Amino acid sequence: GLVEISKRLKTLKSICVTEDTAAALGHMFEAAKKDGITLAVTSGYRSPEAQKTLFLYWQRIEGVQALKEVAPPGFSEHQTGTAVDLTGPSTGYSSVADDFGNTPEWRWLAKNAYTYGFVQSYLDRVGGEYVVEPWHYRYIGPALAVTLYSLGISYNEYIQQQNLLPIAPQVGAADISAPHVVV
Repeated sequence: GLVEISKRLKTLKSICVTEDTAAALGHMFEAAKKDGITLAVTSGYRSPEAQKTLFLYWQRIEGVQALKEVAPPGFSEHQTGTAVDLTGPSTGYSSVADDFGNTPEWRWLAKNAYTYGFVQSYLDRVGGEYVVEPWHYRYIGPALAVTLYSLGISYNEYIQQQNLLPIAPQVGAADISAPHVVV
């Protein structure tokens, strides 16, 4: 089940994640604080309805490019309750700040998040599934996170290499407004 974390951790609003994710976030935030780093959560679980609203909003603004920036409903890691968007004081606690990848907070996460079971979901890859999101982390547990960190691959790349379930639908430009895209 999901738990609300705003009374336990620094968040910018009421946010829910799974209990395991909340516990790991707590440990990670404590370790970061000991190293002089302050982290906050800007987003966690999203319902399918919220994801649909977000997707349609960005689709109207950015057209086809939205397919590289926002997952369609049913394909967002946020719908698992294990994904969070993080921020810190270096970006003024901005949500999804492009410059987060140049901050002390991100550098700390890049070096340490995996030890708490978190991986950055969308890495800097040519032809990557989505644009780079230095703020977006998913809890997958310490054992798998350590493995992926040592291999230098994302969780989605691992899933694809293992021939497991597809991560996102194959949608072309002609399909962007098709009803099946926004199920």
